Amino acid sequence: MPEDIRHSPEFQNFMKDLGWETGKIDGQLIYLRKFPILGYFAKMPRPDRVPSFSKIKSYCKKKKIFQLKISPNMTTDNVNYSGVKKQLLTSGFKIDKFPFNPTTTIYFDLKQSEENLFNSFSSAKRRGIRRASKNGIVIEESDDFKSFEWMRWRQFGWTGFMISHEMKHLFRYFYPNYGTLLLAYQKKSPVDSDVPRTDSEKPVAGVFVIWYKHLAVYWYASAWKIGKRLQAPSLLIWESLKLAKRKGCTVFDCDGIADSRFPEASKPWLGFTKFKEGFNGKVVEFSENFSWSKKLFR
Repeated sequence: MPEDIRHSPEFQNFMKDLGWETGKIDGQLIYLRKFPILGYFAKMPRPDRVPSFSKIKSYCKKKKIFQLKISPNMTTDNVNYSGVKKQLLTSGFKIDKFPFNPTTTIYFDLKQSEENLFNSFSSAKRRGIRRASKNGIVIEESDDFKSFEWMRWRQFGWTGFMISHEMKHLFRYFYPNYGTLLLAYQKKSPVDSDVPRTDSEKPVAGVFVIWYKHLAVYWYASAWKIGKRLQAPSLLIWESLKLAKRKGCTVFDCDGIADSRFPEASKPWLGFTKFKEGFNGKVVEFSENFSWSKKLFR
């Protein structure tokens, strides 16, 4: 599996800005957040190897960790999956019903040609991409983070201020060397006269793509209703894939889709899961996330 982007120096600095500390358990990255009286809440996002329980227990006691979550960087078809899962469950961990890292995602193989990649999309998505161009949609690399931030703020309603705060810190460390903001504008006249027109200077949709080594990730995305109607999100996915290829990435991660193993947690994901699945990438099922609480120690 590709090394997870949450291990990159840029992401670690981003997490530190949000109040997290970093550490290592047997060489594997761990993020820690201190809470008064309770101690530390900690999580290990996609470690390549799960440390032994004795080392985890020792570290947790030393750092006074009251809860630890682990999401192994391992797919369910890995020969070691069953053994690692059994080891965690017999050591006091429980399967997390609301995973903190996506447990199922879609990968695109960027080693193939653009022509083969495009032809692998469903016919509906290919039509959508062509329709976006006919609707006058143009995709541009941009530094207009304020417009994108406002778009996402409105998308998430009253929680938008938290999303905005997080975005600013992520942009700080990834843009422009390890991230690109793509915005969609209706800058050309639509082919069909009945297609609605918008202000050519205001974006109707956007995505922020970040990368680490050879892995690119579709991290943030948003669109106004008019942007969706004009098929801008489909064209943005296509331009994101081409961008990632130009940056030398070999894998493009859609960063999560709904997982039938976790129906309640997946409910908010159902809409964009259907959208992402139309591009016919490879569905990758990761191990469950696991959670341990201090009260389980003996």
